[in-house]
Amino acid sequence: MTPRWQTQNSCMDDYAVGALGWGFASLYKYLRGSGGYAEAQAAKSAVSAALSTDSSICVWPGVTPITPAPSRGPCTGNVGDAGSVAAGLHGGDSIPYGLGLLTSVADAAVALSRTQWPLALSEPQKAVIQALYADGRAHLNGDGSFAVNCPRFVAVNGAVEVRMDFHCADENTPYRPQMFPVEYFIDHYAPPGIPGYYQDFDVNLFCRNSVGDGPAGACFFYSPGRQAAFGSIAKDWLLSTPYFNGTLSDYTVTFRTANGHYLSARNGGGADVNAEATSPGPYEQFSLVDRTPGQSQLMDGDQVTLQSLTYDQAQWVAAEDGGGPGSVLDANRLYPHSWETFTIHKMNGTGAIYSGDTVSLKSINNYYVSADGGGGGQVTCDRTSALSWETLTVNISHN
Repeated sequence: MTPRWQTQNSCMDDYAVGALGWGFASLYKYLRGSGGYAEAQAAKSAVSAALSTDSSICVWPGVTPITPAPSRGPCTGNVGDAGSVAAGLHGGDSIPYGLGLLTSVADAAVALSRTQWPLALSEPQKAVIQALYADGRAHLNGDGSFAVNCPRFVAVNGAVEVRMDFHCADENTPYRPQMFPVEYFIDHYAPPGIPGYYQDFDVNLFCRNSVGDGPAGACFFYSPGRQAAFGSIAKDWLLSTPYFNGTLSDYTVTFRTANGHYLSARNGGGADVNAEATSPGPYEQFSLVDRTPGQSQLMDGDQVTLQSLTYDQAQWVAAEDGGGPGSVLDANRLYPHSWETFTIHKMNGTGAIYSGDTVSLKSINNYYVSADGGGGGQVTCDRTSALSWETLTVNISHN
């Protein structure tokens, strides 16, 4: 078997992405009340493997070994020794395949933090993370791009030659440092993080629709999925995790305004919510998630979130600024927080809400969603009481 240092392609990618998957599988089962412990342990095992200096990380002493050790080649160093370097191998020391994969570990940590089995790293694991962090900081250009001075290892006549000419961004893929905001994860789980290094996240480096090209490449690679895994979860959710608690009961709904129009996510998501449609189609359907714990039936006073339903633009509905003067309704959020949370009120009584009932939607700041003129145009969230323009007839399908 050819040693990994010679193929220069370690298993860190597989383990880190596996940790992400197992972490969210654990969270899903935990929220469903059907376990999740085994999946949480699998996630933690995958994190351990991703940070292992046997399976994933090559630690070399920082000088060229004359005679490589059997199978380990140059990877004979110890984390913490003077001059040692922790490299994530993918053709050479690829920073995105070392430090960058901590975004997937951060995703797993976010998921596990909402279960009974949160991620806790050992001191050796923290030391590996800090070593990857130091390597990532050492190979940045002054303009914030990756340098072309990372090591790659070449077997020459039974010895190892180290060539410091590898593109640290990975030779075949133009990754950017602004794709990997791992400073926040490091500061939380393996401190200290250093402000100014791997702190920024630039969504414009990703392609956010299914047909165009993003500035950094084709959509099939720089996709909304990578945007979510690299930044939305690894940074934003880590700092302010979405409202996961509550049941996962889910409905498909439409909302008809006072004069017979329908609330609509323009283009199916990624833009404003309007009330221009005169009949319900795909853009007028929303997924409603009941966030009130313990509910198996949508009730008056429940907290809910709404998401547009189209395949390529499904995004959460937000009352800008949480509602208030000048606030409008948009369907352009990748995850639900407080501005994306509404209280649904039954207008013709109390108790359970059924298809055909009239309802209102109140924002986190206690302002009501309103179809201006009763429908036909803009939708705002700036009314302090619910009158006719703020009254919506809901059609509900329980999923």
